[in-house]
Amino acid sequence: MPWRPSFLIAAGLGLVILFLVLVFGGRQSPLPGDLQPAATAPPPKIQALAVGQSARRSPRGRAAHTARKKPPPAGELEPQAEPELKLPGKSQFQRRLAAGGRLRELSRALRADGSNLEAVAAETWKLRPALLKADGQPLIDILKTPPEKVSTRSLQFLLGLLTRPPRDLHSLKLANRIHGDDPLGNDLLVRLWTRGGSYPAEEIAAAERLLRHLFQIAGFSLEEGFDVLATPRKGEDVFPHQGGYSWAAGLYFPGDGYCTVQSTLAPPFRSEVLRHELIHKLCDRLLEDYFSSRLIVEGLPEYLRLLRPGNGRLRVPNRRLADDFALLISQIDRLRGKSVPMDDFDPRKLLSLPAKKFYALRSFSYLMAQAAMAYIGPAAIEEAFRCRSSRPIADAVQRIQWPDFLEFIRDNAREGFPERAIVVEDPHPLEALLQEEPAEAKELIRSALRDLGATVAENIDLDPRLFSASEERINADEAVREALLTLLQAAADGAGGEAPPLLFLDPDCAADSLFSLAENPRLFRAPLSKKTLEGWDRKSFTEALGRLIGHGGGQEALLLPSPERLSEATQDQKDLPLEAIFCVAGTDEAARREIRSRWSSRLLSEEEMRRELSRFYAAAFERSWLFVRTALVVDLGEGKSDALPLAEGIAASQGFKAAVAFWDPQKPVAAKEGSPPRE
Repeated sequence: MPWRPSFLIAAGLGLVILFLVLVFGGRQSPLPGDLQPAATAPPPKIQALAVGQSARRSPRGRAAHTARKKPPPAGELEPQAEPELKLPGKSQFQRRLAAGGRLRELSRALRADGSNLEAVAAETWKLRPALLKADGQPLIDILKTPPEKVSTRSLQFLLGLLTRPPRDLHSLKLANRIHGDDPLGNDLLVRLWTRGGSYPAEEIAAAERLLRHLFQIAGFSLEEGFDVLATPRKGEDVFPHQGGYSWAAGLYFPGDGYCTVQSTLAPPFRSEVLRHELIHKLCDRLLEDYFSSRLIVEGLPEYLRLLRPGNGRLRVPNRRLADDFALLISQIDRLRGKSVPMDDFDPRKLLSLPAKKFYALRSFSYLMAQAAMAYIGPAAIEEAFRCRSSRPIADAVQRIQWPDFLEFIRDNAREGFPERAIVVEDPHPLEALLQEEPAEAKELIRSALRDLGATVAENIDLDPRLFSASEERINADEAVREALLTLLQAAADGAGGEAPPLLFLDPDCAADSLFSLAENPRLFRAPLSKKTLEGWDRKSFTEALGRLIGHGGGQEALLLPSPERLSEATQDQKDLPLEAIFCVAGTDEAARREIRSRWSSRLLSEEEMRRELSRFYAAAFERSWLFVRTALVVDLGEGKSDALPLAEGIAASQGFKAAVAFWDPQKPVAAKEGSPPRE
């Protein structure tokens, strides 16, 4: 969940004060009853991709892990000299995992009878250089206290925070480990760490091919390699204090040198996120001033992730950008539809747009930055790589003229489909909007557009969802087909022992209402057949859906619960990505009553009510901590049910990154030609 700097400062100071009380309050004295460790506020989370922040590096691109020692300020204790502790691993992240096992041993030793406090403290302090900022910066600062002044209780507390959740080679496994005698993966270019040791090998291999291609062009290599932590919560389930943002698909932490990816994402999207985050690290090590502009920070990964070996150096074919350009044009047209003139828009000003405003515009900023990279061409990027500076890119962007740039985007968007666009959004929480404050978000969007030269009147309502990257994809036939195929595959996997996808029905689905499945050649083509789903009423259709996804033999459909109770209904799938079909034929009167009570001052129109329902469902799914991989929401009410707000809410709760689709199976298909699958 989002959090504010003021809260962070208070929490951090509280933890520091508590620890100092523990340390200087007596080595063996118990803690006061109102200061038990379990009740302590967690330390604040660290920054990722902060403006001006870059990881330490040597001129040849290697991460420098030592620095010249500086004398302490007057009055500060000089830390005692300790023998250097050698830990295995090329990267800081590897050394942290190696230290994790030792920290766990020390924690057990301290709890044993007759433990030697001084020896355990001394060994713990030797491991300080291996810790990450993700462990919690206040904890690392506290470790500057001389070890001989620490008490048993406070050392137990400290070791508990450093080992729970576990962060070692027993809890994190390499998904692409080559041989058994190299648990740290020193021979790997990309080390993909997961809690279960499973991740699609083809996604890792594709990312490595791209990195090697970029190395060849840039004349650069990174000997320490790349560490990626892939978990359902983008690493926060391993490093609770690292930081993150609900709609970020992944993150790169320059100070610690590792990336995170949300492992529950739909596979096509997840592979793009992996490439985007890896390119962040490559560019950070390669370009000394990489973080000088958000346009460059996000534009380079969004452009270069689409590069494929064999494309010819750093040129991405414009046809591969067509879908992203089509989404950008649709957003520009949407702004004009909101009476926001774009004639004086100046994309060059994105170079100096503050991070918070850049991320306020969500996918619009990312798409503009990506288009700018395509427009200036690969020569400027290659020159930046050669001189190890982003200045050639910034100079080329400064020469962009809006009319020519817009024509370039429109020309190359003609063959694209916005519903197929993929935008990898990965802001740091302190640099992005807070979703709980729509008024502040709207004002930030208005201010950002004005900074870019657009004319925005005070009475123009600019909802942040205007720039949601994939919201319109929910209704696409291709999204429905993709969801059905994914559920079919999950059902096939379930035949081998896994649970099949879930099927939820609301009470109105049992009614004997007539049902007629519409023809849809874009949806029903091999291996999907209309015949397998045809039914004469709602009940027979939902039974056919159940058979399609592996139900039968005792596996029954579930009554659709309220969003708050959905996590209870899916208890058997706790910590697993949710794959389900939701069939909705009626309206959610309980949710509607709650929304009316919030808006008691006026009567909401049906359009306003459905918009509030979407927000209601999104908030409920976020609170439930459910990770949705695939969700197909089926409207059996012929457009009169609350199925569409449910689909929009589920998609929004997952940051529009999961495979969520809305389907009205009785709606006649328009005569226009549909979008072919994305290559």
